[in-house]
Amino acid sequence: MKNLLAFAFLLLAYLSSAQNIPPRGDSPMQKNEWFVSYGPPGYSGTEAGIAFTYGRTDDKERSSEKEERTYFGTLHVGYQRLLGKRFSLGLEIQYNRVVINGSTNAVQDYFRRTEFLLPQLRLDYRYIYRPKFQLYSGAAVGLMFSKARKIEYNVSGGVLADETGSWKFNDDGIPFHINLMGFRFGRKTAFFTELGIGFNSLIRVGVASRF
Repeated sequence: MKNLLAFAFLLLAYLSSAQNIPPRGDSPMQKNEWFVSYGPPGYSGTEAGIAFTYGRTDDKERSSEKEERTYFGTLHVGYQRLLGKRFSLGLEIQYNRVVINGSTNAVQDYFRRTEFLLPQLRLDYRYIYRPKFQLYSGAAVGLMFSKARKIEYNVSGGVLADETGSWKFNDDGIPFHINLMGFRFGRKTAFFTELGIGFNSLIRVGVASRF
């Protein structure tokens, strides 16, 4: 009986001490995190920002009867450093692409593909920080670069000109984004979704991992 009580006491002491050990993936040393996410076409603030703020894709290349636009959606790749349990500071790069085809009487007039890169600094604040769940908001601000390819056609469909430019810095505005609400589910490796307004995706989903 005494041996049983001693064993039970030692077991309780072990379990009590084990509860004070941070779960794997939540070690204070793991303050770095990489992430990748995607925002589908139609839910990307980049598209709205380009169309209304920059006006890069609003003007038709020629007086075409019909113009069709196809968006790639917004891809984000980034890194952030946890500053305690509440704040994190990081850098993310956003990529989007728009393809424009102009035609008259079903004959193509021109083709234009413009790619966009937006490196941004971001700061997040966590309202709830739990091992398997985080609720947060934040903001991001950065720069925008673009590269375009243009093809002009004659009335017979032949190529008149084909030009591909290099990456250029767009200096007529500062892209920004306000992350209204973010949800992170998981420990070391986690899935997340964010809702916001600005030049990033209005809705995006992704995966993140600490190291």
